[in-house]
Amino acid sequence: MAIGTTGIQWLDLLESEFDKSFVDLDMLIGEIDDDQIEIIYAARQKLTALSTAFAQLSHKSQVVFENSIKLEDGVHKLEKKNQILLKENETWQKS
Repeated sequence: MAIGTTGIQWLDLLESEFDKSFVDLDMLIGEIDDDQIEIIYAARQKLTALSTAFAQLSHKSQVVFENSIKLEDGVHKLEKKNQILLKENETWQKS
């Protein structure tokens, strides 16, 4: 399996795990007593920042993996062309 394809699958798994953990943590924050409103507010701000950073990282990683897939496809096509040219060269040299 190609590295780019494996990377996309890995990224999908990480996004799923992040989303689950984010929801679990948000629910846990919701259980803090209302008299600790400053802590709740600060924690939710940090969650928002964390989520934003993860989303940006995920997007950039996805672009890298997609470019890797395109490059791997290009290499595969060049290898096929090279094999054809080598066979043509052998045929030409024999004649």
